[in-house]
Amino acid sequence: MAHPSGVVVSVINRGQERYGPMSNNKKVLVIAAHPDDEVLGCGGTIALHARAGDRVTAVIVCEGESLRYGKKGVGQPLHIQGAAQKLGIQDVRVLGFSDQRLDTVTLTEIVTPLEQIVREVRPAVVYCQ
Repeated sequence: MAHPSGVVVSVINRGQERYGPMSNNKKVLVIAAHPDDEVLGCGGTIALHARAGDRVTAVIVCEGESLRYGKKGVGQPLHIQGAAQKLGIQDVRVLGFSDQRLDTVTLTEIVTPLEQIVREVRPAVVYCQ
């Protein structure tokens, strides 16, 4: 629907089958630098996509523990999986780069696995957090 300003507005009808642009069983890819970035950045949008029947894949670049918690960690993989289940994310992939140390690896080392995932998933929608 068009707003009086001319901006196109998508209407999301909660509790109904139709979710505007989220209604065609799309493949959605969410790329987040750290665990919980996907939740804080676009968790509500992810949940709407999942509810509408879209297949959501999340990629988390860093492992999210080593800098703050040392080698023992705090169980981030369990937290990541729990959040994914609550939001309706069907596929979560953690690339496992050291937390807060992306400046120590080449751009190619980061981009190559992301390119492979994009080729595999073939998303219609991509969110980067």
